[in-house]
Amino acid sequence: MLEPENLRGCFHCHTSASDGRNSLEEMAAAAQELGLQYLGIADHSRSSVQAGGLDAARLRLQVAAIAKLNKTFDGFRLFAGVECDILRDGSLDFDDETLGQLDYVVASVHSAFQLPEAELTARIILAIQNLHVTFLAHPTSRLLLRRESYAVDIPSILEAASPAGTSSCK
Repeated sequence: MLEPENLRGCFHCHTSASDGRNSLEEMAAAAQELGLQYLGIADHSRSSVQAGGLDAARLRLQVAAIAKLNKTFDGFRLFAGVECDILRDGSLDFDDETLGQLDYVVASVHSAFQLPEAELTARIILAIQNLHVTFLAHPTSRLLLRRESYAVDIPSILEAASPAGTSSCK
């Protein structure tokens, strides 16, 4: 059984820089109070305008702020990431140079849910094959009691994720 003391950290956390409620400093302090060893910050990317997504300049500032904060910690680390939108054509919201500056990348679909299953599946597979993608978040986009899943071939995505080294989360 998983117990709270078994947890070492968490990824895919949003700060007030996008749609979270707390600042980077507040998130780090809360994680440390919980006894975590690390926390991954992955605010939304620029295409998630409804979530106040970060553009490349704001993301670079956040990466620098995380690096500065990490110098003050003993036994704790913040990881710099982003929840990067998978665009309609399967490309990512940021270029490889920008993504390469991060510790990790969470890829997510936030739009064009109505695409046919084959097209949506191909879109996700193309995105997770990017060498910077670490995690695939909410692969069906289902919101319990609020939104049904979109049509997607999960077995094909999982098969493609394995050789790419991509994990599924959230």
